[in-house]
Amino acid sequence: MERIKLIFKIAAYSSFLILVIWYSSGSILKSYDLAQNGKVTTARVIAYQYSESSGRKGRTNRHYDHLIAFSGHKGLIDFGEEVRVGTQLYIVYSETNPTNFVAGKSKLSVFEYLKQEHGVVGLIVGAFIVAFLPLEIFALTRQFLYPPYKAKPTQAEIRLEQIEIDNSRVRLKKPLKRSLSIGLTSFVLFIIIGDHGSQYIDLIITSASFSAAIFVFAYIATYKPRKG
Repeated sequence: MERIKLIFKIAAYSSFLILVIWYSSGSILKSYDLAQNGKVTTARVIAYQYSESSGRKGRTNRHYDHLIAFSGHKGLIDFGEEVRVGTQLYIVYSETNPTNFVAGKSKLSVFEYLKQEHGVVGLIVGAFIVAFLPLEIFALTRQFLYPPYKAKPTQAEIRLEQIEIDNSRVRLKKPLKRSLSIGLTSFVLFIIIGDHGSQYIDLIITSASFSAAIFVFAYIATYKPRKG
């Protein structure tokens, strides 16, 4: 039983670590590219389009899309506000990949680009996850490969352990049906009252995420641990 728990923990931590690395790899590569191959130049706004889209919880997302021209290239950028057509401004673009560019008067380091995109708190959390999870995965893997020595149990201890396993299974299964009902009900309600202005797939993903969280909380609330 303990080895099965270790396998689940290792798989969960490894999956989460891979997800974090995959999510952050794009911005890290772009930041590194700008830090190594970035070049400062002037760009001119040649077109502007304002648009709105429906966000979550009835919020309105505003988009300030500007088409800029620089060094024989063109690209779209959102400045967060309207910049008049014809305005000239400084940008930093990658000489090896001109589609990678940011507004700015000087070339920055990889850390500074990442800080601009994710903020200091985001970097601290990301660094903690990347530093902590591999150590935890290594410790769990070592514990799985080299389990601590245990003396051979007696027949009485084996019977008691089997009884405890059976009781644990009963305690685990008992609140499962009710929690699943609560989770499925919440999913249907989220679909009905959700933000129908957004894309249907986004509504399903959001509803499924919240319903999964409600299922977990309902299960924890109804689960009764062993007494004593």
